[in-house]
Amino acid sequence: MQIDGIESLHHIHCWTIDGESHVLSAHLVIGEHVEDAHALKARVRALLDGTNFEHVTLETERSRDHCPQEDHFPIY
Repeated sequence: MQIDGIESLHHIHCWTIDGESHVLSAHLVIGEHVEDAHALKARVRALLDGTNFEHVTLETERSRDHCPQEDHFPIY
């Protein structure tokens, strides 16, 4: 949330493959002013460098978009 352009995030899942290999996936709701979603995701991944996440999947969507995950709750 401290990265400019990220309004909220939801549908966050963290799990372990074997107790040592960890995976993270999340949906990032990005602002209308964000022109380069790939660069924004790269900034998030850079923040996660040095963590135990071996694989990170980040989806982006705009606040005007309908998320197909009906059961999500935003995290602020």
